[in-house]
Amino acid sequence: MKNILKFIYSREDKGIYRIRTIFGIRITTKPLILRLISLENKVDRLEYEYIEKMFIKIESYRIYSKLKKQVSIKE
Repeated sequence: MKNILKFIYSREDKGIYRIRTIFGIRITTKPLILRLISLENKVDRLEYEYIEKMFIKIESYRIYSKLKKQVSIKE
């Protein structure tokens, strides 16, 4: 019974494509909402990578300034 219903109508999302099967005919579309979700995910990933880079720069500057103070104290 489930296979018959799947043959009549089924829908699945793969990436930015929505694949529908209606009476055995396969229809592939690109809905706008799936594109927007994909773009939001890319923006979130880029923001996260940018924040990670900034934390690394801040940490390296902190270590550098600490070492610079130690060297200036010894002189």
